[in-house]
Amino acid sequence: MVTKDSVAVAVSAVDEEDLPYDEWLQELRFQVNEERGVPVHTEVTTLLQKLRMEQEECRYAFRLDYKYDVSLEETNVKELRRKADQTPDKYKICIFRQDMTGRAYAVPQDKKSADEIPIMSKKRRGHALNSDKVLVEVLENKDEQEVEESHDAEREIKISGRVVGIIEHNANPQIHKFVCYLDPRINNVMVPINRSFPKMIILGGGTSKNSAAVVTLFEKKKNKAQTRPERSPRREVEVKYAERHHKLFVVCYREWPPKTPYPLGAVVEELDHGDTEQNGLKILRLVHGIKDQCEPAAIEQMHQAFPEGWSIPDEAVQKREDFRTTKTIFTVDPPESTDLDDAISCVCLPGQRYEVGVHIADASYFIQQDSSMDKDAYERGTTFYHPFGGDAYHMLPKDVILRLLSLLPGQDRLALSVIFTLDHEGQIIIDQPIIYTRSVIKSCKRLTYADAEKLIVDSNSTSNAHMCVAEPIRYLDKLSRHRRLQRLGDIHMVYNTDDDDEGALSYPHAHVMIEELMLMTNNAVAKQVLSRFPECTPLHRQLAPSQEKVETWKRCHDKTLRNSIRLSGLADPNHNDAVLGGQEAGQGGADVLVAAEVWQKVRECCESKNASRSHMEDMANLILQDENHPQHALAQFDLYAIMESAEYVVSTSETTPEKQEHYSLQMRAYTQFTSPIRRYIDLVVHRMLVAGMENSKCPYTAEEMAEITHHYNNQHTKSKRFGIATKELKLALKLKEAPLQVTTFVEGITESSMKLLIPYRRYIQSRRREIPFSVLQPFEKPVVNKGFTDVQVTWKCSMYDYSRKCQAESPASTRVTNSDVPFTIPEDKWQEILQSIKSMYRDGNVEKVRTAIGTALIHAQPSDNPFTEEEGSRGNFQRSYKLGDPCRVQMHAQMMEGMLTPKVQLFNMTPHLDICADHRSQPIQCFSRIATNIPGREENIKEYKSKWLQILSMISCHNAVSNDDTIIIQNVPITWRKTSSEFTGHFQLEKNFLKVNHIQIWETRKVIKYYLCIHLANLDVETKALLQIKEYDNREHRHHVGPFNAKDWEKQTCVLHCSILKDEDCQDCRTFQNSKSLPVHFVVHQKSVPLPEGSNDHHVASTVEIISKPEPIR
Repeated sequence: MVTKDSVAVAVSAVDEEDLPYDEWLQELRFQVNEERGVPVHTEVTTLLQKLRMEQEECRYAFRLDYKYDVSLEETNVKELRRKADQTPDKYKICIFRQDMTGRAYAVPQDKKSADEIPIMSKKRRGHALNSDKVLVEVLENKDEQEVEESHDAEREIKISGRVVGIIEHNANPQIHKFVCYLDPRINNVMVPINRSFPKMIILGGGTSKNSAAVVTLFEKKKNKAQTRPERSPRREVEVKYAERHHKLFVVCYREWPPKTPYPLGAVVEELDHGDTEQNGLKILRLVHGIKDQCEPAAIEQMHQAFPEGWSIPDEAVQKREDFRTTKTIFTVDPPESTDLDDAISCVCLPGQRYEVGVHIADASYFIQQDSSMDKDAYERGTTFYHPFGGDAYHMLPKDVILRLLSLLPGQDRLALSVIFTLDHEGQIIIDQPIIYTRSVIKSCKRLTYADAEKLIVDSNSTSNAHMCVAEPIRYLDKLSRHRRLQRLGDIHMVYNTDDDDEGALSYPHAHVMIEELMLMTNNAVAKQVLSRFPECTPLHRQLAPSQEKVETWKRCHDKTLRNSIRLSGLADPNHNDAVLGGQEAGQGGADVLVAAEVWQKVRECCESKNASRSHMEDMANLILQDENHPQHALAQFDLYAIMESAEYVVSTSETTPEKQEHYSLQMRAYTQFTSPIRRYIDLVVHRMLVAGMENSKCPYTAEEMAEITHHYNNQHTKSKRFGIATKELKLALKLKEAPLQVTTFVEGITESSMKLLIPYRRYIQSRRREIPFSVLQPFEKPVVNKGFTDVQVTWKCSMYDYSRKCQAESPASTRVTNSDVPFTIPEDKWQEILQSIKSMYRDGNVEKVRTAIGTALIHAQPSDNPFTEEEGSRGNFQRSYKLGDPCRVQMHAQMMEGMLTPKVQLFNMTPHLDICADHRSQPIQCFSRIATNIPGREENIKEYKSKWLQILSMISCHNAVSNDDTIIIQNVPITWRKTSSEFTGHFQLEKNFLKVNHIQIWETRKVIKYYLCIHLANLDVETKALLQIKEYDNREHRHHVGPFNAKDWEKQTCVLHCSILKDEDCQDCRTFQNSKSLPVHFVVHQKSVPLPEGSNDHHVASTVEIISKPEPIR
């Protein structure tokens, strides 16, 4: 019987452009009738009519888009500005934004960045591109109110906007290249991976004889007489339906003609899949528009001005302070760093005073304003870093950095030095002015953060290699800790951790020392430049979050807030006493939930005999890091969501101080000066500081500075996104070698899905962390509470344990103690721990911390069992999920949009049951393959059968998984066999076991009725895979272990998707048949990892999920 679902699946596998739609419907009707010998069922006819109607509606909408005439937009810039001046409430000058997800909005320039005007359709955006300056008409028609779904409820958007005209393009789109894949249904439309750019209609293309899409590749033909480069066809590439989302191309923008919904483009390159480091970086570089090489003219100009062998001229030395022999200057950087742009020095003066010097490479001497090199650096804006070994994409040529700028030891270098005089508590002494001077320096040592940390924490260290800098390092550490305390209050105890550290402390004292010195210098330079050029100083500001949003956040996380030093401090920076007293905390409080991995680490640290300060700080860090604790991590995530983004703005005399301050840093004025080798804005500040020192006029106008800050903000955002994407790629490449089992916390709950928060892996995109309830396949619709903080999920699951052959099993019997269950700590005991940590940092009392944690260990209890079994309903059970609840998942790598990406493969539902999200979300790829040939016009019966069997195979596995008629049997001994071409296996089920448990399967094996999903748990990760994974961890702190990565890639679960063989297809069927057992033989269609060595012809206990095909499709 042909069902409605089967036809829908078949339709989804066919591209409407491959065949005229009416003709395809007729072919389908004819073939179904001919094959079945009966008229098409009424519901199928209805479905086909509905599909045809939807297709016509789609085409009509597309024609409407074409009718949109953008020539109606204003093109006169003066007229646009006049409208904004005369009716500012109706017309606003805005920056048009379209984010990576495709959401379009406009940010008014007369408002703070949090105010957005939604642009609800393609028509209303006109031809505006991301970051263009546009005039927006504010629409308030009540009849056209749009509804947007928010996190906790649906809210009405009161206003929206329409782009009236473009005032200024942010950049010329013709110089950019876009990485795209084919639209799922239209052969001549490309979809950019970066959705901040619209789809593009491509030149050429069509359909091949075997119904595959054809993409024409063009090449540039330069012609001096032409204003625009022409392109000529080079070759054609066929793209089958299964490849449409994964085959990537580079498309160049040509133009955006009137009356077209999308711009025109030409495909110029076909890209390999991003499944290697080299290919992945190339794709991401193109996606984010990163130039990997400097312009030849800029490099040539630098070589002419500063040829090989160049040395500092005597006249330049004479105009500067010479610190080469008078100060002990050194650098502290990661071992792989090449752009050493900051060095430090410290001398103890009489009267408990200290002279602290911060020396920054003088890039402004070498890179003249408006030179070719300056323009190239401006366009790049910043250095783009990635987590792999090898060079970053530097803002400046590497040769220029190494020969002229980088403060390498033993090399004479030009610098801009800022000299402070501090008292013994790190305060700048007012009667000693800060000295800003151009200088010549020579670094005596290049320290890594590991070297500096060892000198700081080990006062007895007598390494001859670093003896000359040991005393200055310790002075600077003490001063920096004082300054951090004064700036942050209690938060000074909470160190920053990198994503790759997984919460472990990575040389915290060395990092804090450098961070505080650079913050002090940037703050001082900001004040100095601002005093000299109050109308033109670039300030790095972060506005305070909306008080209304903060109060809402406090109400949501009140009980969590008072048990976190960092969160309470961030919510109220002026409140220095971040934690409550023990008695007050106990009133109406709630226990603190701690992840099992973290509590185990705390226990190990507490039981250790190591009583050193650094060891106790490691233990304190486990408590203080909010991301270690489920409820704290959720509160931190929500807090960051309401924080304003930091950005550069231009100072004016009319700007109030609170509009210039940096909220998180707690500084009234801040800029960036200390990294001119890798940030263009620092180079600009250098020039302004020098102009102020020399009493010259400002080198930039206010308009030029506005353009610089706007461009730098864009490039900085791009750099952050590139860094996040490359971290995700790095994880995916590791997952390609072996899957990873991780602890996650429930971040969000909606009617249709749960979103997971993965501690210290915030770079994983939101959509990769989402678990639709449809994937979990509950028995009934999940019940979500009103506040979207809790959901009850019910399953009907037939689950058995084959090792207990004579006993009937139910899910209730699987509820055993789980080692991953989080612990609850009474709030008063938690507060005692926090108070003891404060005491340790205040007066050095380390034993008080150990005592408080020891007491909490006694009172800690495993959290409640989240499972319940419905009375009188054997096989039905529930689990509740609350915001912040820990969940275990296994992640693997999957190809999405041409890039290898992390994805949840297994979702741990009970301690002994993992739900396979893989085959539930992609049944066809797991048990079959996507059909590549469309039925129609077959020349013979063999071709006819081949095409239809592909489609019927897709329908079969799709309907089998959707039907959710499964049986799970644990501890089944399976024998595996590997041949040159395939993996096969077999197992036997005793008929008595099937009878006792009322399992009725395999009455006949002449027809294949089942698919299998097999899990082999607790497998060791292969040595070869571990070695490859370690090659990616090439950073300095790779040996640091946090609570969540202590067991990374120790164990894995192999997932295999298999099809059962018919008797006639299996040569061994007769061998294993006997009267007491039922043999099952299968072939592996897909496996996630290699089977363990020695598994050939050996029994391996496995969990088998038997997926039954519905009767009509067997």
